[in-house]
Amino acid sequence: MKLITTPRPTNDQVAGREAIHSGLPWIVPESLVELEALMKPDMRIFEWGAGGSTMYWLKHNACVTTLERKCRWYFWTRERAKELPGKLDIVFIPMGGKADEDYANAIKGFDDATFDLVYVDGEAPQRGTSLKAAVSKIKPGGILLLDNSNWYKTDWLQNEWNETRWQTIEYEWLGKPMVWATSIFWRK
Repeated sequence: MKLITTPRPTNDQVAGREAIHSGLPWIVPESLVELEALMKPDMRIFEWGAGGSTMYWLKHNACVTTLERKCRWYFWTRERAKELPGKLDIVFIPMGGKADEDYANAIKGFDDATFDLVYVDGEAPQRGTSLKAAVSKIKPGGILLLDNSNWYKTDWLQNEWNETRWQTIEYEWLGKPMVWATSIFWRK
């Protein structure tokens, strides 16, 4: 695994809102350079959590399936997507109860090796389950983008993302009160 670490600006909350409204994923900015190099027209993408990332994928003419749990972001994304070249299938899944499980496992309804890129973001409590569900759905040579990857330093993650199956670059912003990491995994 390659690790790239940079200091985090003190105003990252403002930068994050600007990124979302500018149609960019709210991830460690240095990881966007790598992501830009990986983007190809007509990619098939699945993501948990709609917003700036969805706009970014659509600007790259991707076919995007996104799940959203907040009405505001669902409608914001659906309206803005109409102006962009890609194709969007956005699904609203409310919060609470069985809906939490449905949200985390929604990708299981797709065939294995369906997606060129899977972005695990969205609701934090379900990310671990979503991450596990996503693994088989990524095509060989495909990409898994994991935001806040520093939250998932588990035995399962270390075993699954070993260098025989995946190539990895982790980008970190160091700052107070926490570290923010975004990891890009390529399936071999």
